[in-house]
Amino acid sequence: MSSERKSVLEMTAAEARAFFLKSSSYASMVLPEYFDFQPVLDFAFSKVSGGKLNSMINGNILKTAEKANYSIILNKDAGYDWREVKIVHPLLYADLVEKITEDKNWNELLDRFGLFESNPKIRCISLPVKSTGKMGDTAETILNWWEELEQTSIVNSLEYAYCIRTDITNCYGSIYTHTIDWAVRGKDAAKQAAGKRNDKSFAHKLDWTVERLQCNQTNGIPQGGELFNFIAEIVLGYSDLLLSEKLKDLNNVDWQVVRYRDDYRIFSNSKEIAEKIVKGLADVLADLNMHFNTKKTGLVSDIIESAIKPDKVYWNSRVPIIMPKVWDGKHRRVNYQLTLQKHLLEILWLSKKFPNSGSISKALTSFAKRLDQQSLIEESIEPLISIVADIVSKNPKAIAPGVGVLSKILLKGQQKSSESAKIVSKITTKLENTPNLEYLDVWLQRLSMLSGSELTFSGKLCDAVKNTNNTIWDSSFVRAKITLPSIIDEVKLQELKPEISTEVFDVFNDYNL
Repeated sequence: MSSERKSVLEMTAAEARAFFLKSSSYASMVLPEYFDFQPVLDFAFSKVSGGKLNSMINGNILKTAEKANYSIILNKDAGYDWREVKIVHPLLYADLVEKITEDKNWNELLDRFGLFESNPKIRCISLPVKSTGKMGDTAETILNWWEELEQTSIVNSLEYAYCIRTDITNCYGSIYTHTIDWAVRGKDAAKQAAGKRNDKSFAHKLDWTVERLQCNQTNGIPQGGELFNFIAEIVLGYSDLLLSEKLKDLNNVDWQVVRYRDDYRIFSNSKEIAEKIVKGLADVLADLNMHFNTKKTGLVSDIIESAIKPDKVYWNSRVPIIMPKVWDGKHRRVNYQLTLQKHLLEILWLSKKFPNSGSISKALTSFAKRLDQQSLIEESIEPLISIVADIVSKNPKAIAPGVGVLSKILLKGQQKSSESAKIVSKITTKLENTPNLEYLDVWLQRLSMLSGSELTFSGKLCDAVKNTNNTIWDSSFVRAKITLPSIIDEVKLQELKPEISTEVFDVFNDYNL
């Protein structure tokens, strides 16, 4: 592991608690700069610490409080493939964090992960990490993926002839909460204790707490934030242990499984061995109510080519043409070869060839940095705006950097306030038919601010911006009337500028992969 990051398993209980109670760990979505969940998290933990939650809430009401947690639908493509991300009610979240990070419980989990990781042939590289350097946690998480999955796969091409890639369909939605109990103390122990009223084990409490915060739903765990990534890793780590036990007869054969959360790469010098491992993995996952995505399962013999995402290969081949770096005797600087419009068209072609890929966000962020170096835009801005709006409309991952670029074009295009308002209105009209609009609305609301636009946007996050007293959670299950702190930083809201700073949506700053 890089010295610039620290795995959650290297943290003390107190360090893990502080990590999970950070705003950036709590809500993983990229949001405008005035959103801040830290005050409400601090408030919630001060209220529930010491096991006070049970006396504060009405459990019967919580069972049916379907809006206690805030849900937002994030599109995975421009159509109707989506995932639900939850921002769990802060009181319920803080209570769960406290349970997990009590010294005794945390040490029990660390011991369990030691067992999960006991077979060097099966490597998990997706545990949450905290940055210890200049970059943020998200950047270090992505760098960890790059170093441990992509680079490891390339190196493995020296040792192995074949690789099977696969992943789990709807992983978080498939996790049966009782498997959390199995993972922490073993299935047999959990089954023996099932139904016993005096079961005070941490494993049972953890299962029950996750179930309770979902209105007693046992199918699936919330998606969104590092805490639930960690809980998923508890179950998936258990599956690694079960796979290791199932493949004992292959201990003398050279093979390796690398897992990044629900994404598997299985390396071997024999097709038959690789397929046997996949079959064993399928059986293990089926026992845990999880299944492969057959569309994404396949064997490759060109391990290096398959290790790098095709969108990245394509865009890396275009970058030296669009913006070669030259040495001026003192510094390396970018020498742009294309006009702004032609540069954006290259990004548009990328988005057509590899829809909703990570390279689109990276390319738009690089374009934003190009605009940061200009005080004015001399060419017509309408074509630029049209191209960016088209990219955003079909690539949900590009929403934050895309809207950031639009804000820069509007500002540097020397538009009068009335013209900016008209353009923002046109952009909104073009994008209003995008499925599951709420996340996009959050960013369009940010774009419209200070433009003179009178547009209104719906959704609880947008409502919280319009009135900072509004909340996104239903607290009807809390016995006493409680007022949660605002999730909006009013100082940042008052100091807002028309241009969205690149730092708001740029994960890596100047780091290049």
